[in-house]
Amino acid sequence: MATLLALMTALGLPTIARLMRSQPPRRTALILTAVAGLCLLVNGALTAFTLAGVVMRSPLVGMNGIGGSLLIDVVSGPILALIALIGLIVIAYSRNYLAGDPGQSRFLIAMADTIAAALLFVMSGNLALSIVLLIIVSLSLHRLLTFYPDRPAAQRAAAKKFVVSRLADIALIIAATLLYRAFGTLEIADLMTSAKSSPENWSATGVTTALVMVTFAALIKSAQFPLHGWLLEVMETPTPVSALLHAGIVNAGGFLAIRLANGLLTSPVALDVLMTVGAVTALLASLIMATQTTVKGQLAYSTIAQMGFMLMQCGFGAFASALLHILAHSLYKAHAFLSAGSVMATRNVNKPANLSLMATGIVLAGLVTLAGTLAVITPIDATSLLFATLFLAGILPLVVRQAMSAGYWQATISFTALTLAYAVTQIGVHWLMAGTLPAQPLLTTNLYARILGYGVLIAFTGISIAQMQDWNASKHPAARALYVHLRNGLYLNTFANRLALAVWPHKTATSA
Repeated sequence: MATLLALMTALGLPTIARLMRSQPPRRTALILTAVAGLCLLVNGALTAFTLAGVVMRSPLVGMNGIGGSLLIDVVSGPILALIALIGLIVIAYSRNYLAGDPGQSRFLIAMADTIAAALLFVMSGNLALSIVLLIIVSLSLHRLLTFYPDRPAAQRAAAKKFVVSRLADIALIIAATLLYRAFGTLEIADLMTSAKSSPENWSATGVTTALVMVTFAALIKSAQFPLHGWLLEVMETPTPVSALLHAGIVNAGGFLAIRLANGLLTSPVALDVLMTVGAVTALLASLIMATQTTVKGQLAYSTIAQMGFMLMQCGFGAFASALLHILAHSLYKAHAFLSAGSVMATRNVNKPANLSLMATGIVLAGLVTLAGTLAVITPIDATSLLFATLFLAGILPLVVRQAMSAGYWQATISFTALTLAYAVTQIGVHWLMAGTLPAQPLLTTNLYARILGYGVLIAFTGISIAQMQDWNASKHPAARALYVHLRNGLYLNTFANRLALAVWPHKTATSA
């Protein structure tokens, strides 16, 4: 009954949007806002049940393990509530944002389709249905990205995204075909039970290939290097679409990896691909983000970096931490995009003195010690300790800047609050996900993971210190050259654009 109610509220959004097509757009937006609010209430209640340990699984509508089914558990529950919340916010925001626009009704229908498809994708309990719904999400989002047909740049960016998404879809279709040949079903719960109880059955070449295809799809859907350029160029779409994309849709790849966590753990190759590409993307995007001069440019590279960090967590086996990362990043990014228009000026921070940098080093040493202490007194493994330390290194620039502008006491209080909040939420999510998501201490069993993990820690610490410097003002020629290259995104997107124009000359602006 609960799964049927969730299904009905999700399908209610596109249904009401079409029934209200002939009504004034503002009235349609108001009614849709009310339906989205009801959807949030239903999914919020379902989330509460799942956090209490309730698993809701519907019968399969299909045959021979292929068809449609719903699976709502502690993994999908919080994501459903997240999508419903963001959907409510962007629909309500669109009511005034697009007031008077002749295409507002068309926009609301496409928005309702995208939100509904995303909700159904997260509910899906069958891999075949998940792939179909991912394609529907992509096609609905394409209509939003091409909302202004008279903007060639927006059309070109949407076409690039369309093509990249089809690569991910092909990878998933190959993966589903191989998994079905090996196990005779595409029911996600049955597949993950098999991976957990009989991992030796997942060592066949075909299954390993399927899991690598899943990782490729997850990386592509999450805009990872080098196929990240489309996310930088789809900014000409209405702001509510950017908020929905960066706070919700781009998480699809990460959610897919988390949903198939037990299967991915049987493939060291798939995990190595996730942690390597995720780490490289997180590091490069963090560096490039620091050189961007526009708010939306910084937000786009921030999303790419955060998705890389999240997929790196999946590669290290920290799937519960990755799920928490999705939730936290989505809420932050939705707020950032919807409030971006309120930013009137940027505040320059003076270059820290040598004494401040020395104090920063001492603080970092203390943070590592604190993280180690938390690992000893709480059920956090070595992998979680690594990401706790990375988090602390990441907030270091904030601590130093606040110490310089507001005083050391204020900075100490902020740091303490952030550290405690991070520790409590990490412990809580590990406890809630125990038994559903695996927790593998790869840092103690995988030499490559140890080398990469500590290398990333050193690199992120360096980036934290670099972010407190004024690169552009540096008098060193090498530093100025590096700044220029990073400012241009290491030209990766330029090469992608040239390739796209070579394959689809001029048609790229209108095709898809």
